[in-house]
Amino acid sequence: MAVPAALAIVPIGILFFFSGLIVNLIQAVLFIIVRPASKCMHTRINKIAAELLWLELIWLVDWWACLKIEVYADDETFEQMGKEHALVICNHRSDIDWLVGWILAQRSGCLGSTLAVMKKQAKMLPIIGWSMWFSDYLFLERRWAKDETTLKSGFKRLADFPIPFWLALFVEGTRFTEAKLQAAQEFAASRGLPVPRNVLLPRTKGFISAVAHTRSFIPAIYDCTVAVPKNQPAPTMLRIFRGQSSVIVLQIKRHSMQELPVTAGGISQWCKDVFVTKDAMLEKFFTKETFSDRKLQDIGRPKESLFVRRCHYAVIVIPMVVIPRLVGSHFMCSESLGPCHNCYAISDSIIRVRAFYFTIQTLISSSNEGEAYSEISPEMLPSILRLLGKCRALVFAVFVCSLEIHMSLIH
Repeated sequence: MAVPAALAIVPIGILFFFSGLIVNLIQAVLFIIVRPASKCMHTRINKIAAELLWLELIWLVDWWACLKIEVYADDETFEQMGKEHALVICNHRSDIDWLVGWILAQRSGCLGSTLAVMKKQAKMLPIIGWSMWFSDYLFLERRWAKDETTLKSGFKRLADFPIPFWLALFVEGTRFTEAKLQAAQEFAASRGLPVPRNVLLPRTKGFISAVAHTRSFIPAIYDCTVAVPKNQPAPTMLRIFRGQSSVIVLQIKRHSMQELPVTAGGISQWCKDVFVTKDAMLEKFFTKETFSDRKLQDIGRPKESLFVRRCHYAVIVIPMVVIPRLVGSHFMCSESLGPCHNCYAISDSIIRVRAFYFTIQTLISSSNEGEAYSEISPEMLPSILRLLGKCRALVFAVFVCSLEIHMSLIH
């Protein structure tokens, strides 16, 4: 059930902004007071603080848009995830690939210690960029003369990282588009290289530096390949805000760092070979709809992000609404309170409708897998499904009526 983007972005964005400022403030205090005394303790506490922010974005995917992520990996790799340092490389298909990586990290227990190599401009972004800076993300200017030194110092800081971390690197350097693919194909043809059809040519300087400076303390490389089935809409941030679902498939292959060559040329060629393999795999997927021969792993849909989101709502919204009313109109008139309260009331209404709809869908899906519920028997679910189909308009009408009531508070 799609939601108009503006109705979702405004209230969700306001809640994210204020909760994000609180997290940033906590991180700033930790950075000033705790880090000089103990970098190890700072890292462990900052991990928890960062997760409070990232889980809000996880909530968008898991409980708002209800994206389905299918992860293919062998059992040994799946068991190791989150228990070791790892360098993560992946093809860059969409503007939410980083968010898919965060979801995978959250399922593996290392969301707050997941790092990435980013553009320098990203750290200027309020809330998200500031939190990344406090969390020791690596920021590049895309000028190798400076970036080489930045990477070396950044990798050196990670050598004594006290908890398992993932360092993500999009070695293509940019997001996949048809125009960029055409440029990559022309370049490959002119240099006698394998011509890609589904990936871009990897830029290996950063990858070579990462391997050379981290192979002594990072034991593994997670080679990830992400794709969207042809019969599914491409997921975007706008679609997620509108509550529109999709399916993403992801394969993870673990390589021991010791398998890689020692020389810079050898490391570069290894990376290029990996992307040739990715290209062939994606070509097979898009033509024959066969993605991976590895086991489909169950990553679940934890309620942790749902709990954190509701806690943020309680901590931020309730004081903004209740305290002024308790104090009285001498300090804040109801007219100035109305618009703020309205935004959060709208958000809560949308969430409740989405939660109801998704709960029924989950029950139906679980019933089809053979699970039983004491509250609702499997025999009842087909009737509920038919009723839900007839009541979609009614459910949305209830939401609209609620919205009109909230809007009337402004006037």
